[in-house]
Amino acid sequence: MGLTVRENFLIANKEAQTFEETCDYAGISRNYLYKLTAAGNIPHSKPNERKSIGEIEAMAESIR
Repeated sequence: MGLTVRENFLIANKEAQTFEETCDYAGISRNYLYKLTAAGNIPHSKPNERKSIGEIEAMAESIR
């Protein structure tokens, strides 16, 4: 699925892209992008993912 020049411009200039937008913009499969993010090879965030208090405290300790 190719994107138009206008669609590429709009996606590229967003502060953050959705998973699907990133796949379409980069021209890679969803499976490949998932592998990249799961391996920690590219920066990403999961805005809907909630961490437990224990996980947050462990992260805070590792920063100190």
